[in-house]
Amino acid sequence: MIHSIKTFFTIVFLVSILLTIETGLADAQPAPPMQEHLVLGNQPPGGGAPIEDGTLFLLLLAATYGFKKIIDGSQKKRGEKGEDTQFKSVLE
Repeated sequence: MIHSIKTFFTIVFLVSILLTIETGLADAQPAPPMQEHLVLGNQPPGGGAPIEDGTLFLLLLAATYGFKKIIDGSQKKRGEKGEDTQFKSVLE
């Protein structure tokens, strides 16, 4: 009985500390915009930075990962234990 009470109060204490820290770190109001924002007018979030190259890079990484998973899955189905040298340079 004593052990369960100690555990309960320990959990309540830790949760209350975590909640206190979280609310203490919260900002009431964001910082005001910089002067460039006011001179140039309203801008979209990110300042109009291009994302085309990042999107292409992300899609290439996803396609490469998918290709690797397909190759690994087909090797498992066939029961091969050794690495396939044809795809070794692509997977590394």
